[in-house]
Amino acid sequence: MTNHAEMDSLFDQFLVANAHAFAIRQFESAYHALAGAIHCAFAQGSQEQVEQVTLLARQQGHWIDEHAAGHRLSSASATRRGNESLFASLLKLADSMILQIKSSKNLAEMLSAAAS
Repeated sequence: MTNHAEMDSLFDQFLVANAHAFAIRQFESAYHALAGAIHCAFAQGSQEQVEQVTLLARQQGHWIDEHAAGHRLSSASATRRGNESLFASLLKLADSMILQIKSSKNLAEMLSAAAS
């Protein structure tokens, strides 16, 4: 089993890769690095890290929509294909993960209280 420090390190590496990829306009790679980071965050049950990825996904998706509207990852391009952008999909995944993390914590608290 992977320990917490290793997962934090991997999460950080994904964020560094995301920033680098986004800076050089490799938007697909940037997206996939965020996806990797969010899965690390969820595996640890870290709502804070999921929210950090959510903020980046929202900012980067908006930037693409405003400055690279013709790019295949833009919302406009996705809409023309009858889809939503990958960044918007990542936001929905993040919402779902946050709900699952909260639910798991609430259940653990209820079970702990019931055992007392």
